[in-house]
Amino acid sequence: MAGADRSWCDQTLAAERTAWQDCDGGASRRRNTDQKEIFMSNVIKFERPPEPKAPKPKKTLSPARRKALIFAGIAVAFVATWGYFTLFGS
Repeated sequence: MAGADRSWCDQTLAAERTAWQDCDGGASRRRNTDQKEIFMSNVIKFERPPEPKAPKPKKTLSPARRKALIFAGIAVAFVATWGYFTLFGS
């Protein structure tokens, strides 16, 4: 039943299209039944911008680990300096 109604509707729309196009060659006023009508509104929609994401908390080192890394860095620097002057020193 729905298929029969649909074909009747398609035939009616095709007949309307040709009837409007035949009037004045269709140049002066042609009804476009292929596209949906677009309604324009002069009301401005104000939308909030998306909220910024919360910053990730920085990973902090414990004071003991920070002191150990500083000491290890200084020790590596002294060993590298000693090795440079031992191998390439004058």
